[in-house]
Amino acid sequence: MNSPTNSYTANADIPEEDKAPKLHRDVPGKKGHSNPNRAVVNNCPYCGSELLFPDTQTEYAWECRECCHVFSVKFHGYLPRNVNKQN
Repeated sequence: MNSPTNSYTANADIPEEDKAPKLHRDVPGKKGHSNPNRAVVNNCPYCGSELLFPDTQTEYAWECRECCHVFSVKFHGYLPRNVNKQN
């Protein structure tokens, strides 16, 4: 029985160090982020993951490290109190 072969050689394609930002240091996660322009979200709208980090390319977007989507959420305001919720 033949063993499956990998398309890469051992350690050839693996970088020496991780280039991704360290958790809660270089780019803090959603709990440690203090940008008032970025709406806080708890889950990715695409996959539901909680692995969300501020996107370093914009002031408003989030990146999901689970599904690799970058998205933003915009808060438009509150509904008036007298709006009938059943309509």
